[in-house]
Amino acid sequence: MERAPAREALTDPIDRGMRGVLAAAFRLAGAWGLARLPMPGCVAVASGQLRGEPVEMRSHAFAGAGWESLMIAGLADGAGALRVVTVCGLPARGALRPLLGVDLVALGGRLSLVALDLSPTDAAFWQEHARPLLEAVHAAAAAKLAPRGPPDFARGNLSPLALIAGARPGAEGAAFDAAAGLLDALRGLPALDPARPGERGEAAFRRNLALRRAELSNRKETDVLAAMFGRAFADRYLREHLFRVA
Repeated sequence: MERAPAREALTDPIDRGMRGVLAAAFRLAGAWGLARLPMPGCVAVASGQLRGEPVEMRSHAFAGAGWESLMIAGLADGAGALRVVTVCGLPARGALRPLLGVDLVALGGRLSLVALDLSPTDAAFWQEHARPLLEAVHAAAAAKLAPRGPPDFARGNLSPLALIAGARPGAEGAAFDAAAGLLDALRGLPALDPARPGERGEAAFRRNLALRRAELSNRKETDVLAAMFGRAFADRYLREHLFRVA
């Protein structure tokens, strides 16, 4: 679990919101009955620096119930206040469910990035089961956030209802509620999606892998991680753990 924040971070609304989303991610792993995956100690807890200040990233990996991995990560500043939360769910081979992506970034003192998506691997499954969840996210939060265009690497890879935005001052709570609400709403997904042998399942897995490779082409994410923890760590973390294409 994440370390407790220092006293001065306890009244920080961004830290509280981030911790609420992190708690929802762990609830999801428990509801799905996932097993914790072993991780090297230097990956599970990574210490680095950002703009000369200490940062610490703690990562947790789970698998099971048709998920190859569910990665939950939180980045804290020197006072222990959470500034980034990432949740990445990769479907196992044969599963039709979407890739789960939640990214909340507040490195500059404001919530500058809110990215919530269920990227389709099977169009019919996405329309029936994922689209309603994302429509609920938009209904709850989109009008309160400042929309951002998708980054170049994501064009053609995100779902048509991906929420990519920044939080206007005072609207951070809506973003955190939307992220936690999406994670809570996903609890019933595994029962809807048994593994599908045959061409449909294989086609979904090919799309699954293509989405992972597209994520690995996100140089900005790689560069930010490298600036904090070093290039070798960033490359290994993304390829072997977060998107698992090694």
